[in-house]
Amino acid sequence: MARASKFREATCLGCGCTDSRACKGPDGDPCGWIKVSYPLAVGVCTSCPEKVEVFDRQLALAEARR
Repeated sequence: MARASKFREATCLGCGCTDSRACKGPDGDPCGWIKVSYPLAVGVCTSCPEKVEVFDRQLALAEARR
């Protein structure tokens, strides 16, 4: 997983994997980000697509607070 250097490391909302510790998907390959927000330091990896709605809600709340 690529990481933007000026932000904190992102953690998956589902499994807890990070930029530096990717989990392995069902096929055995390392995961990647489906969605990620480095300013919020959260994301959803390819092993946890069921968490996309949670991510979208968190992102919308954060943007509404700006």
